[in-house]
Amino acid sequence: MSRDSELQKAIAELGRYYGVVSSSNFMALLLGYAANPNGNLNFDSGDGANAKNIVNGANQDIADPINSLVSGLISIVEGGSLMNEFMQDVDAFLTTTDSATRDSDIFQKLSGTSNGSRLFTVTYETVGKEYTSKEVKISDMVNTKNSQYNKGGQTSSYDNPGLATIQFHHPALNFSKRDSGAAAIFLNALPTLEISKCVPYVDVQVISARKPVEDSPNGGERIGDGISLFKFLDGRATVGSETERKMITGLPANILSPSLLDQTEPEKTTVAGMEVFTSPQTLVNGNEQHRDLGPYISSDPKNLMPARRTSVADKFRPFMTLESLSVSITPTVGTLTTKQASMAFKLHDRSRLHEIADLVTPQGLKNVELMIEYGWSHPDPTTPYGMLINSMRAKEKFGVMNSSYSFDDVGQCSVTLNLFSKGAHETSYKLI
Repeated sequence: MSRDSELQKAIAELGRYYGVVSSSNFMALLLGYAANPNGNLNFDSGDGANAKNIVNGANQDIADPINSLVSGLISIVEGGSLMNEFMQDVDAFLTTTDSATRDSDIFQKLSGTSNGSRLFTVTYETVGKEYTSKEVKISDMVNTKNSQYNKGGQTSSYDNPGLATIQFHHPALNFSKRDSGAAAIFLNALPTLEISKCVPYVDVQVISARKPVEDSPNGGERIGDGISLFKFLDGRATVGSETERKMITGLPANILSPSLLDQTEPEKTTVAGMEVFTSPQTLVNGNEQHRDLGPYISSDPKNLMPARRTSVADKFRPFMTLESLSVSITPTVGTLTTKQASMAFKLHDRSRLHEIADLVTPQGLKNVELMIEYGWSHPDPTTPYGMLINSMRAKEKFGVMNSSYSFDDVGQCSVTLNLFSKGAHETSYKLI
């Protein structure tokens, strides 16, 4: 079950005790209100009766097709939906065979079988549908000669960003109440016993714009220059087999979306997860050779390129340890805000500083981004409170603004990164 479904289920089970509805049910209620031909909501039948029953203690149906449609529109629990994904949700809603859904005012409005204005209009690269612009594409509205948007058709990515609009035709359809039910229960009705069971949760993924595997001057391929556990263990050694290559070039499932990559090809991106911070002291390369001055060079004439820029001082020290993470919200002009964060970690061997060069050198900061998920972890995710707490984690992408480091008496390096949330500047100032 996705975290969004868990949040909706938790609010459905807890909301009847506190008179709270989930964001999907609330938005579905507003959609029903806006779709009603008379401009009001009858609390004796239809969507109005469902809302009345929910407030009075009835169970909320999270499998309702309308909830699935609304979730695609407003949910940001696991990241916002791309426009083509939202349009797929609308198309699935319009092809439902559920008779109650097909008889609802919302379905009648979206399918075009009811008179009056639409609920919303999507302007994208698709025209002629019941809920899209009839003739005008978004590419017709911008300077397509100089614009970088929608060059990839309806597939958005980092290199080919998409641009679309959703115009709501009724003032009731706004985002001011998104997830207010979850916030109300979390702030006012969460038992202290439940929150005392929780522990802090943090998951950091370091995304480097470096190839995980690159061509070797000796022939074949070697480990790339990105930050990874493989580079910690073997340096930039030659890749020995196809199985080893697949392990090095593999990406986490949540990073495989092309909209999250720095390049369209995954093989240009190296991703390191929490394994670089939590690997045990026994996970080291005990066969590491040492040389006092300069890197160790093999005597093998077929492998004369050094695997590291400098020899490892203490091969039995682990890689890194995450020490702290703090996030603060920084207000800006207007309705947009940005987040700043500070992350501190310890590199246990100063001789490995070159292995995290992208995090500590000015020219390397532009090549690295951090995907950070943080919040609370409840030990029993099957309970309503556990589902609520676990689903309220935040996952955000940060860039590195600045970094500083210092050394201690035992040869360790303490690094502090100053981070900023990605996207706020582009949202405010991007030219179209």
